[in-house]
Amino acid sequence: MQLQKQINIPERSTYIAVETRTWQRLPRQVFWLSDGRRDTQRIAVLLHRSLSLIEEVTLELRRAGYIILRSERKVLVMNVELLKESFDMVAPHKDAFARSFYERLFSDYPQPRPLFANTDMRRQESSLMATLAAVVAGVQRGDDLVPTLQQLGQKHKRYGAQAEHYPLVGAVLLETFNQYLGPRFTLAMQEAWEEAFEIISVQMVEGASTLPTQ
Repeated sequence: MQLQKQINIPERSTYIAVETRTWQRLPRQVFWLSDGRRDTQRIAVLLHRSLSLIEEVTLELRRAGYIILRSERKVLVMNVELLKESFDMVAPHKDAFARSFYERLFSDYPQPRPLFANTDMRRQESSLMATLAAVVAGVQRGDDLVPTLQQLGQKHKRYGAQAEHYPLVGAVLLETFNQYLGPRFTLAMQEAWEEAFEIISVQMVEGASTLPTQ
């Protein structure tokens, strides 16, 4: 599976000297992370903020002349070797991994918590790991996962999931992998999961959009 998307890459202007110590925290963080290599999605993940908020800040910094912003077209792919290697390392601890994922999600981002008010969390944790395993196995076999992911998006919409929840889930998933694997969770693996989750979430959101409003 692959997906083409437009990405925005901010870079600090080389033509001005900036004193940022008096700035508010978020603009200062975004400014110093704008190195011309990270796109706004990566910055949002690093700062635990929504993509829409980071894009708003980068536009303000660009209007002030502090950064330049370039757009590129990027092809996202499912790197099955890295996905499988990293997933296989956490699979023996799948119950603890899933529990840690939801604990972190609810702690860092309480917005989705009401969606799980009447949920059997042990069953939900098993469902999370089963879904990840199915995606990795499906990519490995070369399956067309679009119908499955779109149906999953419809299911989540019925539970109340919104498009803005997906980046939060993706960020927590990466953090949980890093918690369990430490230095074994390489930058290449992180990028593989970032791209995979982007593809997954786009298809789920697209599927959810086809569900009639109740």
